[in-house]
Amino acid sequence: MYKALTTLEMLSSLCRIVAITSVLLLTVVMLIEVGMRYIFGAPTTWSYEISYMMNGVIFVYGLSWVSKCDDHINVDFLSQKFSPRTRARLNLVVYLCFIFPLFSWLGYHLTGVTEGYFQSDRTTGLSAWNPVMWPYSALITMGVIAAAIQFMATLLRNGIDGYGRVGADQ
Repeated sequence: MYKALTTLEMLSSLCRIVAITSVLLLTVVMLIEVGMRYIFGAPTTWSYEISYMMNGVIFVYGLSWVSKCDDHINVDFLSQKFSPRTRARLNLVVYLCFIFPLFSWLGYHLTGVTEGYFQSDRTTGLSAWNPVMWPYSALITMGVIAAAIQFMATLLRNGIDGYGRVGADQ
């Protein structure tokens, strides 16, 4: 079972690389924008849209990595009072009833949205640059699906921790 979880969680490691690369690209884009605006007096037409798109990619792709590392925000004042096994069972219920179904549905829904953007060549309409939306939407959709897969792995891990044999290699 742990081998299957490790395989599922490998996708989160790839998402981490995408998020880190996006942070670096965003930094370069912002440096270019600041240089163009304040040194040359010619602001770019594309930096606003690139920056919000890159921030979205960083957020969504970082989500699965944070879940894998269990570094997300918890309501610890309640969960600290429970044993690790009870905490895992509580997390199992939350992931099974709320988080995994929500992100699965969101990934499914965004797939249709991305397809619609691709077929219609919809643009952002927010700047003079006005890029098509489908590449950005596709990146966000893939990140949400990757997060759903990681949430499934987290759900399974909580199931093992909450109901499996402690210390046994499963």
